[in-house]
Amino acid sequence: MSAMTTYEPTPEEKRLREKLESILQRLHAFPDGKENELDLLARLAEAGHELHVSLTASGHEPKHHAYMIKNRGVLPEHESFYRHPHAAQDLIKFMDDPCANDDPVDTTVGDAFRFSIYVRRWQRYDTYRVIRTDSGWHISYLGIGGDCDRSGWPYLYQNLEQDNVDYPKDLPGYIAYLWDQANKRGASAEQIQGGWDKLAEWVTVCEENAPATGVLKGYKE
Repeated sequence: MSAMTTYEPTPEEKRLREKLESILQRLHAFPDGKENELDLLARLAEAGHELHVSLTASGHEPKHHAYMIKNRGVLPEHESFYRHPHAAQDLIKFMDDPCANDDPVDTTVGDAFRFSIYVRRWQRYDTYRVIRTDSGWHISYLGIGGDCDRSGWPYLYQNLEQDNVDYPKDLPGYIAYLWDQANKRGASAEQIQGGWDKLAEWVTVCEENAPATGVLKGYKE
């Protein structure tokens, strides 16, 4: 465990934390007609910066999620970084737990997954092999395929369209989002497989419910 676990904040650091918590409560209650939001944010930034500097000087420099730093557009040591409730809240979380703002670890690059869909043309389920790569997926069926981007393009869609499989128009976006959940949120292999299973169910529903009677009956044959 980090030394921060047993670190006792100084009286001044406790005071600054209490000040942050008080300002956050006021912001949460805004607007009540009594305080100016811009003034509260300025005071939040000032107190947050003072607390950050104090903790850093004591050898316990606060850590923030990478996405928080990206969203704020400035580094945490800049006063304006704390001119936002979420940044101040994360600073308080760090004081309680030095690992609270650690970024998740991506552990599924190289893992293999299944994507099993019903293909009405052949009246059977086909199972695609999906391997997660550091920039997307390697997707193949019966050995035909290759490296794809985060959305599964091009090989997943080439295979689906070759067999006239109907699929939702938002499927590429969902597949890219699934990749991001592993990369940015540290989703486990079980969670990623669960995502592929849900997407396969969605494709299968589209395929099974495509028009198949009357004059349209032979379209998939």
